[in-house]
Amino acid sequence: MTSSFTLAGVAVSVGVAIGPAWVIDARGAPVGQRRVTREQVPHELARLRAAADRAHAELVEALAMASDLPNGPLRDILEAHRQLTCDTTVRAHIEQLIEEELASAESAVVRVMQGFARSLEGNGGPHLRELAHDVEQVAGHLLDALAGHGPAAEPPAGVVLVVRDLPPRDAVRLRERGVVGLVATHGSATSHTALLARALGIPAVVGVRDALTTIESGALVEVDGFAGACHVRPSAEEQSRARARANRFETFVRGLVERAREPLRTADQVSIELRANIELPSEGRGLLARGAQGVGLFRTEYLFLSSPGSLTEDSQARTYAQLLRDVAPHAVTFRTFDLGVEELARALPSGPSAPAALRSAPRAANPALAPRGLRLALQSGGLLERQLRAVLRASADVPDVPVELLFPMVTSRSELLRALALLSDERAGLRAAGVTLPALRVGAMIEVPAAVVMVDALLPHVDFVAIGTNDLLQYSLAVDRADPLSSRWARPFEPVLLRAVHHVVQQARAADKDVRVCGDAAADPIALPLLLGLGVRHLSMPPPALPVAAAIVRRLAHSSVQQVARAALALADADEIEKLVVSELRASLGDLWAEQGYAPTLG
Repeated sequence: MTSSFTLAGVAVSVGVAIGPAWVIDARGAPVGQRRVTREQVPHELARLRAAADRAHAELVEALAMASDLPNGPLRDILEAHRQLTCDTTVRAHIEQLIEEELASAESAVVRVMQGFARSLEGNGGPHLRELAHDVEQVAGHLLDALAGHGPAAEPPAGVVLVVRDLPPRDAVRLRERGVVGLVATHGSATSHTALLARALGIPAVVGVRDALTTIESGALVEVDGFAGACHVRPSAEEQSRARARANRFETFVRGLVERAREPLRTADQVSIELRANIELPSEGRGLLARGAQGVGLFRTEYLFLSSPGSLTEDSQARTYAQLLRDVAPHAVTFRTFDLGVEELARALPSGPSAPAALRSAPRAANPALAPRGLRLALQSGGLLERQLRAVLRASADVPDVPVELLFPMVTSRSELLRALALLSDERAGLRAAGVTLPALRVGAMIEVPAAVVMVDALLPHVDFVAIGTNDLLQYSLAVDRADPLSSRWARPFEPVLLRAVHHVVQQARAADKDVRVCGDAAADPIALPLLLGLGVRHLSMPPPALPVAAAIVRRLAHSSVQQVARAALALADADEIEKLVVSELRASLGDLWAEQGYAPTLG
């Protein structure tokens, strides 16, 4: 077929891209129900464990690679996949089939995971079907690892990827290879493939049913992420128009990036600070060019997950010091590790020093309420103390760069005081050893309702507080953010969140302490103006979100958003709040929303 044609689908990520097609028709080969002998069972169990470890390591790597993306869903999906690869209940079911029915590792994985997926699909609804698809993708990761296969073959730069769907493990690698567009036969506006495309920032159309059977590799394809169309073998005139549209959109985005380097003030000259959230120390390079005024949140736990049991104090200190040099002269905020029980058990060094209670802890019935954050770090058998020393040593090595320390998931004053006592002890120990330590600012994360209510008791002991809107929403609304079925009820402009932020800001102002917001709300086009109006002056977000956030700040008068925020505080419904913001700020932000694909559609 040499003539041009157009396939229709659903636009899920804005923009226009044109390039040769790279077709991946990955249906997956069937796995036979092979049996093994009794003598082969130990070998099969060892293969399963090695495969699970490999799949887990690949997903940890993918999480690290995804750390600078602005959309939370990609990290959430990857994290859900990672947790499933090391789920002890699922592993026990697979091992049981191997031991009792002499199933091969491959057939046991398929039987258990298919059963899990079918039980989800049987409950009906698109969200549970998407969860079932997650299970199938994790099964595919395990089968790839058992077969010795890695992630999908990496395409050349400049291509349009044509696939059935997009596994998140592979998605982050596509960005590194320079894939310019995506066409998928499956998916919807709320599917994980759509979320991944938006997170990657590439134009995408999903639900293009005939794409795999009608598009050949190498054929020129235009992806229209506005109209939801896929033009195959466009004419020379159509190609010219497509490239002009793509260039116009890139120019718009580039303009935002260039302005992001300028001093940031609102339209009525109120100074605002935007910093970056990062998860890899290497992300520090290039942050300042995006307009970041430092690192507002370095999630250090990925260092521990990527080097389970072997991350030393010396290696941490070197890593932290290099990050300080990369971001100089701006400040870096190190958040101490925020790990769950199973993750912490993996991060602990082996040997008698590892707390037995953690290594043998049963899986929590409700992982969302399992111990984590500072509460668990205080029981980590010296892991927290080593991290504190590493941060202090790094600050001594690079004394001209301001260093801040942030404790996660603070739930009570007693926890905070215990952590501060540990920090004081480590400072005293280093000073006794002759190390000169510069000043260090210390903060507490406000991520649970208890911390909001008791913030007045926390403020006297810290230099600043940072509101983590993601977890605060989850715990305030009893919503699991990793569950798509319920996460739709946790929008970053929910009344409960706005009122919590208002309370914390008022308490901090009375105590003359800084308040920051470092969750997804900081980069949300509806929530950001409200946060500014509530009095937040310091925000932290993923690096790609910085230019758009800066553009929003520059277009708004602080006096105007104060009025909008006051009106929003009187409302009791998120839909009403969204309508209010759109109505009041459309004149200032409407074209920016539309250009970025953010324009709300309200009834």
